[in-house]
Amino acid sequence: MKILSTLATTSVLLIATSAANADYYEAITTEKVETEVVDTSAEAYRAAADKLSELKAASPYALSNEIGLSNPAIKTNTVNLDEGAYVTVRPKINAYGGLDYIGVVNTGVSYEVSEFDR
Repeated sequence: MKILSTLATTSVLLIATSAANADYYEAITTEKVETEVVDTSAEAYRAAADKLSELKAASPYALSNEIGLSNPAIKTNTVNLDEGAYVTVRPKINAYGGLDYIGVVNTGVSYEVSEFDR
């Protein structure tokens, strides 16, 4: 399923790092991934649930690409989907005055970022 847009609100949390991992800090990002426009809210919920299943099954690298994490300082093999993801539906009035629906996957994503990127 094609993603129409990805919106990101990023908040970075610094955590204590071990000596073995002193060059990275953990970042946590809230992501909203939208699905295609459909005719009914039931279809939108189904599309969003399918997208969430895809994201859960994705490898860290594929997940990074799917949600648009493009910073080269991100250690892509550490990208993880956080627990608590949920789906919603956003109604939309089209150009003809009809009601369409977009499925939205709301989730948190955590990953490591190079300390040298600050």
